[in-house]
Amino acid sequence: MQNEMEMAVQPDEQGRDGKDNWGRGMLADPPMRGLVYHAVLYLGIVLILFAVNLKIAPETLWVVWIALLWGILLIWNAWQVFRFRGQVQR
Repeated sequence: MQNEMEMAVQPDEQGRDGKDNWGRGMLADPPMRGLVYHAVLYLGIVLILFAVNLKIAPETLWVVWIALLWGILLIWNAWQVFRFRGQVQR
């Protein structure tokens, strides 16, 4: 017999639709996982490039162009992920 604390920690294994959703979250979906990975990579690299830009040539902010173009591609990636989300593949 489990005590009350152990029972409170265990997640509900069935979702609202009655299907088994154990281990499924936002990052269980491969396109969403890829989008999150690209967003974190974008943020990290742009911050590093921003620091390099300020150190080497603070009078010219060339990192803005990289952030803008890469940001547009990231937005396009997000649009693709959310556009096809929930559609059944045939």
